[in-house]
Amino acid sequence: VLLVGVPSVYLIDQELSRQVEARLAQGSSASRALFDAEVREMRDLVTLTSERPTLRRLLSEGNQAELLPYLATIQETAGLSHIAVTNGQGDMVVQLPATATLPYTATAITQPTAGFVAYTGNGTEWVVALEGRAPILDTNEQRLGTIHEIHQMDEVLLNELFQETGLYHNL
Repeated sequence: VLLVGVPSVYLIDQELSRQVEARLAQGSSASRALFDAEVREMRDLVTLTSERPTLRRLLSEGNQAELLPYLATIQETAGLSHIAVTNGQGDMVVQLPATATLPYTATAITQPTAGFVAYTGNGTEWVVALEGRAPILDTNEQRLGTIHEIHQMDEVLLNELFQETGLYHNL
């Protein structure tokens, strides 16, 4: 009985290990595809925002009184955690929420970008977010500034990943 039982247990164990590895590889691939889709959506959103004629006009006029509610509407409609505009020199013009401490970079960019960033939100806890940035250009293609849009990763995204992959994700 032992001569038959021990090899059978070994074979079953090997098969289960292969199945677990295959499931993890499949889940990893699906997660990567979902994250890539999120990045593409953010890049598309920040591109569309940067091309809005009203945003360009308000920034070129320096009209912060109208820029703030305009950005608040975009933030709410797009479900963004944070939104900000820096001027052509990289200085903050306006940000929502006003007290945010976010990793805005003053580096001039020439095309829309998006990707995941990690930063200390309140100085002690790390936060993972999806950030999109795009140059805001006037009608003569001169740089007026940069739009920054941030979607903080939260339980909603993690639950969506679980539904799609069957795997739990942690931030």
